Amino acid sequence: MKLNNLARDPAQSGLYRVQASHIARLLMGVQHHQLHIIELDGREISSKADLLHACGQALQFPSYVGHNWDALEEALNDLSWLETTGLIIIFYEANQLCRHDHGAWQIFCEIAQSCVEQWRSRGQVWSIWFSGMEYSQPELLDLAEVLDEPNLQA
Repeated sequence: MKLNNLARDPAQSGLYRVQASHIARLLMGVQHHQLHIIELDGREISSKADLLHACGQALQFPSYVGHNWDALEEALNDLSWLETTGLIIIFYEANQLCRHDHGAWQIFCEIAQSCVEQWRSRGQVWSIWFSGMEYSQPELLDLAEVLDEPNLQA
């Protein structure tokens, strides 16, 4: 897969592990595609409550969105207030949540994968790039390997 396809082809939507040092280059490769790029600072996210709050702030959730998993999933599948045709969320230092609240991490990944599938079925790009993650997270694809670009490899 080429970098350009990552931003154009909904079939390439997914949950990806990426090295923080590669994010700027990756963003340059997808910037012309009118995707919403959202950044979450994982250094501030070590619990479910932190994650729900950070998502609400970064994605500008309307006030009626609740602070629970079901509300998060509904909001992530909607996002009509952003008027977007696609989205990439960059979750920096996601290992903080995984390490401190592994249960919340797992639920978030399940919700995110469900959202990927929903947006993909609508023909829209929706991905999360996680930085700071160990390579032992089986639910994440390694973006450098998927792109098959040696200069992205560590």
